[in-house]
Amino acid sequence: MDADAPSYYEYSLICEERENPLLKEAGLILFDQIQPCHFMPAFEAVIEEVEPKLQELEKTLTPSWETLVDPLEQIEEKIFRVIGPMMHLLLVTDSTEIRVAWSHVEPLITQFQLRIKQSQALYDAFETLKESADWENFSSAQKRIVDQRLLDAKLKGIELEGEELETFNALICRLSELQTTYVSNMRDAAKNYSLIVKDPQKIEGVPYAILKLTSESYNIVREEEDPLSTPTQGPWKLSLARPIYSAIIRHCHNRQLRETLYRAQIQKASLGAFDN
Repeated sequence: MDADAPSYYEYSLICEERENPLLKEAGLILFDQIQPCHFMPAFEAVIEEVEPKLQELEKTLTPSWETLVDPLEQIEEKIFRVIGPMMHLLLVTDSTEIRVAWSHVEPLITQFQLRIKQSQALYDAFETLKESADWENFSSAQKRIVDQRLLDAKLKGIELEGEELETFNALICRLSELQTTYVSNMRDAAKNYSLIVKDPQKIEGVPYAILKLTSESYNIVREEEDPLSTPTQGPWKLSLARPIYSAIIRHCHNRQLRETLYRAQIQKASLGAFDN
């Protein structure tokens, strides 16, 4: 992460007086209005809303599909309505500001997910539901959902206690952090790779649309004293962006150029500042 990036606190000040679009429940998600400073306030607000409902659900004495599964899914859907757009923006926009905001909210998301998976009351309720007379009347899909809930709980440490549970949770949080870092390094490595091709013979076979795109990319970064690139005469600035990479691998007649780009693709994020 950029060491000179503004702090999360500085980002948060920008949104203090604005309505949070992540908390809008009806209609389409307002992606054009969502800012990084909305992330933490939205998550804190939705957790404050659903935590009492979750605690009440844990008190269910006679669990049924209507009193256990449906309410729990509604709680999780409300949470995902908030964090889903955050995850989407992290992948498609991937700005420094969004990364900073996500790095603050991600550990809390992981912790709350563990709080649900490791709830002994919910686990016992699902076991009771599976042993109830209603079980035989459930569809195969319903049985699969209940079984998956029980399995998820076991995989998320429901049977652990004390120090073992603390260590497990710390590892889960660390794993989540590493996964985010891994993806960021892959994206940064791809963004920072480029290959300038000046010989038109090396680029033969590549569709004109890609030649035009890579020619324009070259013109953006060329030095003032360098001549302008044209789609037919180049130079061309190649990258690991999927449309460009795929077109070179599929259509370029020059085997050496294909190999160069292929090796760059399989080795990205394995060297230098973005080494995973």
